[in-house]
Amino acid sequence: MTISRLKNDPYRGRAILFAALLACFLGFASLGSAETDLTVPAGTLVIEDEAFMGDTSLTRVAAGEGLLRIESRAFAGCGLKEAQLPASVEYIAPDTFTGNGGLVISAPKGSYALRWAEDHGILFQEISMPASYFGYSELDDGTIRIDEYIGPAGGVDVVIPRYIDGKPVTEIGGSAFYDKAGLSGSLTIPSGIKSIGNSAFSGCAGFTGDLIIPDGVTVIDDFAFFGCRGFNGGLTIPRGVTGIGIAAFYDCSGFTGSLNIPSGVTDIGNSAFSGCSGFTGSLSIPDSVTSIGECAFVDCSGFTGSLNIPAGVTIIAAGSFTNCGGFNGTLTIPDSVNDIGEWAFAGCSGFTGDLTIPGGVTGIGDYAFFNCSGFTGGLDIPGGVAVIGDCAFRYCGGFTGSLVIPGSVTGIGSFAFDGCTGLEKTVVPVTGPDGTVIMAERIAVYCPRGSYAWSWAENDDDLEPLEWDGVSRPGSPS
Repeated sequence: MTISRLKNDPYRGRAILFAALLACFLGFASLGSAETDLTVPAGTLVIEDEAFMGDTSLTRVAAGEGLLRIESRAFAGCGLKEAQLPASVEYIAPDTFTGNGGLVISAPKGSYALRWAEDHGILFQEISMPASYFGYSELDDGTIRIDEYIGPAGGVDVVIPRYIDGKPVTEIGGSAFYDKAGLSGSLTIPSGIKSIGNSAFSGCAGFTGDLIIPDGVTVIDDFAFFGCRGFNGGLTIPRGVTGIGIAAFYDCSGFTGSLNIPSGVTDIGNSAFSGCSGFTGSLSIPDSVTSIGECAFVDCSGFTGSLNIPAGVTIIAAGSFTNCGGFNGTLTIPDSVNDIGEWAFAGCSGFTGDLTIPGGVTGIGDYAFFNCSGFTGGLDIPGGVAVIGDCAFRYCGGFTGSLVIPGSVTGIGSFAFDGCTGLEKTVVPVTGPDGTVIMAERIAVYCPRGSYAWSWAENDDDLEPLEWDGVSRPGSPS
């Protein structure tokens, strides 16, 4: 039996019971629990004048594909919160939804229903997922938090609704989509979202395309997109974000293009972008950033251009930029930095030009610049540095000019300058075991006589200490 039109029951006193019985026996409309939801099945062509007018038990209507027309006052005075309408709808009467304050029209992108809602001043949202696909809670401010995805395990693009039950969705809760690896296609996060919780999309490796985080989001929590390696487009982070949590984008290796971290971000958490090897453009970190966590950009090997550390950063944490070998410009470290952690720039083999360590730095960690072989200028270590760690500059073969170590240095680790073959050499006489004197080439180490560096250089067969007055920049010895 085919039902093509839904009509009004003239016996209004028995309308609700009649509709429920009709739904059970004919199967063309079904009311949800407590008679609050109405489903209009696919194949229904017309909802007639005043068909459900005044039925205040209805809160949500979902119409199947094939519906063409909704006539005058069909849902007038019902108190509906949401109407989900298909792309097939061609006509909605101007007064169809009169008396439904707070109604949200949900319909596919580009549909007549969305244009009609916009023209008539009714809230609307593009949607391919019904509210029933989500577990959700109402917050104290009357907005909605999505707590859990309970829809199909795959085969659908994920479009998070802007409104549920007529209330705006503002939060995606912790672990809401955790480990839903079967989800594939695009992820659409609507405007209105303010917070993306801890592990919200962690393990959702099937998402593809761009990831656009909308304006309004202020918090991207720890592990929010951990392991979402299927994204293969750009990443857009909005201006309102102030912090990027620990491992927020860890192993999102498919992102491409440049990464622009917006002004306003102050903290980039540990491992925030670790393993994001697909970026192929520049990395822009704004001056608002004061903290870059450990391993924040480790293995982001595709970044190109120069790297400018913002002026408010005081510590370059361990492993912050390890193996970011694609940078092919200069490295600028600001005067605000006082410590460079172990492995901070290890493997950044593409940096060029001079390396100037700022005057406030007191420690250079183990392997801090290990294998930064692309530097092509001088190395400037300022007075104030106390410790230079193991292998700190090992295999930085492109450095040229003089190696000057100030008197402030009290510790130099093993192999700190091993493989720095481009530094200035000096030739000194050396007496062999058989008493023969030969001329040997050694790296010249300029330092104050009697300093720790002098003693260190004297005890290394590859180095030769040369007296430095601690003021003028030494030139090549005559």
